[in-house]
Amino acid sequence: MVQTLKTARVFLVLTGMAFLLFLWHPVCVPLVDEDLRAYSVPIESRKGESMWGIQTFQKKNGRWCQCKPWLARQMFF
Repeated sequence: MVQTLKTARVFLVLTGMAFLLFLWHPVCVPLVDEDLRAYSVPIESRKGESMWGIQTFQKKNGRWCQCKPWLARQMFF
C-alpha cells in the first residue's frame, strides 16, 4: 500500500512538471516585412530582449520570428 502511494505521488509530480514544461515551450511566429519596417529600432539590435527566459526575436531559416511561451500566446494574442 505504501509503495502504491509513493508511486502515485511520483507520477503526479512528473505529470505536473510535464504540464508546466508544455505551457512554457516556445512558439515562434515569422514576422512579415511590414512589421519589420514598422519597428523604430532595427530588429538586429533587439537581441537582448527576452520574455520569461525565451529570446523574443530570433532568426530562423533566414527569417525573423517573434518567440513567446505557449501560455503567453494563448493569453495575449
